[in-house]
Amino acid sequence: MKNSTTIFVAGGTAGHVFAANGMAYYVNTRKIIFTDKRGEKYIDKNLFDEIHVLPVKNNILFNMYSFVKSFIKSWKELKKYKKSPVVGFGSYASLPTCIMAWVMKNPLYLYQADQLIGKANKLLSYMAKKIFTTSYAIHHQKAECVGLIPRSNIISYPIETENELKILIMGGSLSSAFWKVVIPSALHNLPKEILQRISIHQQVGEDKNYFAKSYQEIQLKKVVLEEFVDTSKALPWSNLVIARAGMGTISDLTASMRPGLLIPWANAKDNHQKYNAQWWTNSGGGWWAPEHEFTASYLKNFITNLMNEMEQKQIKNEKLSNSSNANINSELQQKSEALGKWMPVHGGLFAAKIIYNENHANDK
Repeated sequence: MKNSTTIFVAGGTAGHVFAANGMAYYVNTRKIIFTDKRGEKYIDKNLFDEIHVLPVKNNILFNMYSFVKSFIKSWKELKKYKKSPVVGFGSYASLPTCIMAWVMKNPLYLYQADQLIGKANKLLSYMAKKIFTTSYAIHHQKAECVGLIPRSNIISYPIETENELKILIMGGSLSSAFWKVVIPSALHNLPKEILQRISIHQQVGEDKNYFAKSYQEIQLKKVVLEEFVDTSKALPWSNLVIARAGMGTISDLTASMRPGLLIPWANAKDNHQKYNAQWWTNSGGGWWAPEHEFTASYLKNFITNLMNEMEQKQIKNEKLSNSSNANINSELQQKSEALGKWMPVHGGLFAAKIIYNENHANDK
């Protein structure tokens, strides 16, 4: 099979690599991935036949030597796979291999997850054949909307409320440091009757001892604290997620039908997480607040309003049960259903099919 290899290029952050994993799941050719040291730990090794770790580093101007070494390593590997399609997923880690693919005339495709085209993909767009996008809000003459690419082990689960709030709090070490300023203070100020209906499952990074001590003083129904959270198991349990607004998170929330309160990271490049959050919440699947507004008072009021609304709907449903089979859904349930109806979560499949038809359909 002359073109029976598909080459993926993803690194820098988990979101880029998870999207590559999600697309690779649907690709039936031989699969190779180029990444950096940061991205290597997120690769699903069961999906790829070869993994090449490049020495490329962020701030390329200050790390030109590592960029040149990555360029040379990419050339040595790509010359074995002439005309095989290459798919880049953004970030500085994709530049050496994607540029070399263009130089060697391999068909180059890009996947743009964020609602603002990043600097790497903006540069590579001049060389690319197509730019696969998550939404029609991303405008480019080469853009082709395929939708979100969630992780392959994330599937849809209708939420359960039962007058109880099950909050999954996601985010790495940077988020954990921010959460510990706001979340324990907000919960501490809630009345006991509400706290007894709240369970927390939280990714705490290196701050487990801090949160364990903080929550010990708060009479929550249940608390689970983990350095890393397996979202494929935690999402089905939850009925509300508090997280940053990276597109990897948004993809998984959409695929699992989980309403979320998104807090965009204020230091994200070009403030792109803000645009991600606005786009997603406009779909009806959740809420968002900028960092400077996400205070203990804000979160306390947010949770109180949700719990009161949930209780009122339950009382109405109990009255209705005596006269009809109709139910009034809570706001959380309504947003979950909105995600279930919207669900543009087959981007990996659609992109894989397009790449196959344009490059592998006639392989022999």
